[in-house]
Amino acid sequence: MTDRFARATEQLGSDQVSVRVGALYSLERLMVDSPADLVTVVGMLNGFVRERARIQPTGKPPARADPTTRGPAGGRPVPQAPSLPDISTDVQAALTVLGRIPEPKRHTQLIDLSATNLTGADLTRGGFRRANFTGAVLRGANLFAGRFSRAQFVNADLAYANAAYVDMESAVLQGALLYKATIHSSNLRGVWAAGADLRRTYLGGTVLAGVHPAGATLAEADLSQADIEEVVFQGVDLRRVEFLDVKHSETADFACSGLHEVRNFPGDPVAAGACR
Repeated sequence: MTDRFARATEQLGSDQVSVRVGALYSLERLMVDSPADLVTVVGMLNGFVRERARIQPTGKPPARADPTTRGPAGGRPVPQAPSLPDISTDVQAALTVLGRIPEPKRHTQLIDLSATNLTGADLTRGGFRRANFTGAVLRGANLFAGRFSRAQFVNADLAYANAAYVDMESAVLQGALLYKATIHSSNLRGVWAAGADLRRTYLGGTVLAGVHPAGATLAEADLSQADIEEVVFQGVDLRRVEFLDVKHSETADFACSGLHEVRNFPGDPVAAGACR
C-alpha cells in the first residue's frame, strides 16, 4: 500500500494530464482497498482540486455580474451567462472520484472545495454530503441528482447551474448566487438561504418546506407546484413570482414581502403581503 500511495503521489505532479488522471483513479482504488487511508487520500484530492482550480490571484471569484446590465427585478445587476470553458480533465476526474467516496459519518466533513473555480463542472449523481463549497464558483455546473445535504455553499456562485433532482436538505446557501439556476423536483427542506439571490430561478416541484430566506430575492422565480410549507417570506422580494399550484401556501408567512405583479398567487397578494 505504501508503494502504491507514494507512486500515485509522485504521479500527481506529472506534466502529463493522462498520468495525473491515472494517479487520481489509483488513489480511488487505494481508498477501496485500504479504508484506513480514506481521510488522507481525500485530503490529497481536496488539495489537488484547490491547487489546479484555484480562484484568480486577486482572491475574488470571476465577476458575478456585468455592472452595466441592470435586471428588471430589484435593480440588481444581471449575471452574465457563462462562457463555459472545458474544465480540465484532471480536475474533473478528481471531482468524480470525490463524488464516489463513501458517505461521511455524521458531523464529519471530508470534502473541502472552498474558493475553487469549478465553472461548468460535472457533479452529476455525486455524493457531496457536508462538503464545503464556500466561495466556490459553480456557474453553469451540473449537479443533477447529486447529494448535497448539509453542504456549505456560503457566497458560492451557482448561476445557471443545473440542480434538478438534488438533495440539498439543510444545506447553507447564505449569500449564494443562483440566478437562473434550474432546481426543479429537488429537496431543499430546511435550507438556510439568507441573502441568497434566486432571481429567475426555476424551483418547480421543489420541496422548500422550512427554508429560511431572510433578505433573499426570488424576483421572477418560478415556484410552480413547489412545497412552501411554513416558509417565512417576510421582507423577501417576490416580485413577479409564479405561484401556480404551490403546496401548503396557507402555512407560509408573506407579511411585508414584495408580492407585486405575482402570478397565480393562492389568495389576495395585497392582503397576504401587508405588514402586520
